[in-house]
Amino acid sequence: MPGIEYSLDSVEVIIRFTPDDVVEFNKHNDSSLDQIKADVAGKDIACHFQKISETEHKLFIPTLSGQLEAIVTWYAVADTYQAVVDKKKKTQFRPSVVLPQQDKSIEETCLVKIIDINEGGRANRASDEFEELYKKVCRQPTASNINIQNQQAIWFNWIEAQQAIIKSLQEPFEIIGKPQIKTTLQSSKDKNGEPMIAYEVSVMIKETITSEYSPLESALKEYGINASLERNGLTKKELFEPDGTVMLTAEEIEKVLDPLIKSQFAQTFEREHQISAILKLKNRIDFEINSYFKSIGWNLKAAVDNESNFLIFFSSNSKEIRMPKELKDRFSLERKGIIATIRRRDANGQFESETVNGKIREGAYGRILENEKEKLAAEVTAKCELYKSEGSTKINFEIGELYGYDISKFDTNSFNDDFELNLKRALIPFKNVIEFNPVTRSISFDFETKEELETYSKFLKSLNMFQ
Repeated sequence: MPGIEYSLDSVEVIIRFTPDDVVEFNKHNDSSLDQIKADVAGKDIACHFQKISETEHKLFIPTLSGQLEAIVTWYAVADTYQAVVDKKKKTQFRPSVVLPQQDKSIEETCLVKIIDINEGGRANRASDEFEELYKKVCRQPTASNINIQNQQAIWFNWIEAQQAIIKSLQEPFEIIGKPQIKTTLQSSKDKNGEPMIAYEVSVMIKETITSEYSPLESALKEYGINASLERNGLTKKELFEPDGTVMLTAEEIEKVLDPLIKSQFAQTFEREHQISAILKLKNRIDFEINSYFKSIGWNLKAAVDNESNFLIFFSSNSKEIRMPKELKDRFSLERKGIIATIRRRDANGQFESETVNGKIREGAYGRILENEKEKLAAEVTAKCELYKSEGSTKINFEIGELYGYDISKFDTNSFNDDFELNLKRALIPFKNVIEFNPVTRSISFDFETKEELETYSKFLKSLNMFQ
C-alpha cells in the first residue's frame, strides 16, 4: 500500500480523540476509528503535514484501506495533537490516498498512535522529535488553497448565522403573566351612532439571551455541575451570570473548571486568579449552649462527640453536672454516660487526641455518679503518666458527661441575639479581608492561592461560632 514503509527513524505522533468525537467520526465515515487505529498500529508511515491556520494542522495518514485526513490542534495538557471533528473542518477518512503538493506540506515517516483524550502516562506524551516536528509545521506558511478553504469556512459560518437569525425571528415569543387590556373611546362612531372603542393589549415578553459562556456551561454540566439556586430558592437556568461569575465549590474549580478551560477552551476563556469564597453560616448546638452558659455565668463547656453524636458537658471538677432546667427541657437532654478526652503532643511532635469511655449504671446520679467519674479520672491519669514516660508533652485531659438530645428542637439557621455583634468583633483581625453579611447570614472573602484559603479557613474554624 503506498505510503506505508518500514524504517528505524520514525517519529511517534500521538493524536487524541474525545469519546464524543469518536462517535461523531464513526457516524459519518465508512471506516471506524478503531479499524483505522488497528491499520496504523506499529507501522512506520510516510505522513504529510500542512499548516491550515495559526492553531490547526492537517495530517495526511495513509492506511491499509485508504487515508485518514486529521484536522488537529495542540493539546497543551499532554503536549500531543487533539483531533477536530466538526461540520466544516472535519477529520475524515477517504477510501483513496490523495497526497498534498510537496511544496505545500512536510513529509515525515511517523509511527501514528491514536488514543483517548484522557489517557495518561509518560508514554503518551510528546517526544522531543514530535515537538520539533510540530514546531517545524507551525513555522510553515499557510498554503494559498488552505486560505481559500478558510475563507469558504467563514462564508459558510456567515450563512449559517443568517439562517439562525431568520429562524429565531420566526419563532413565537414566550409571554410572562396575563395580558393587560386597555379600552379607549374614540371620537368616531359606528353605524349605530355609538362611539367606537379601541382595544390595546399589553403583554410581557420573556427575553431570551444566549450567553457567551454557553459552550463552557454545557461542558460543565456534562460533569454533573448544575445551576445553583436563586435567592428565592428556585433553581437558576444558567450557571453563569452575564459578567462571567459562576458559583462553584473549590473542588469543582480545581478538578473540573480549570482542566476544562486548559484542555478545551484555552483560546476562548481565562479564569481570573482571584476567587471569591462565600460561606453560608449554620449554627451548631454546642456553640449555642456554650453561648448560653456564658450568658448565665456558668463554668461549663459543651462539645459534640463525633463518634456517638451525643453532647459532652465538661466541668472543672468531678461533681455531678446539674443541668439548668431551661436547657434540659429545651433540648430534651438525657444523661447517657461519662467520657474522658486526652490531648497530647507525642515524641514526634504530632498532636494526638483520644477518648476513654467510662461505665455507669442507667439512672445513676449523685455520689454514685461522682465516684465513677473519679475512677475514670484515675484511669486516665495513669494513661497520661505512661505517655509522659514515652516522651509525650503538653498532656491534659477532661472528664465529661454524655447527654443525648432531640436534634429536631434545634434550628441550624437560628442564632441568638448576640451572635452578630460577637462575630463582627471576632473578625476584626481580618476586617479588611473577611466580610459578614447579616441579611444572608454568610461570610465572604477573596483569595488567590491555596495557602490564603487555608489561612482564612483555619481562622474561621478557630472562632467556634458556626459550622
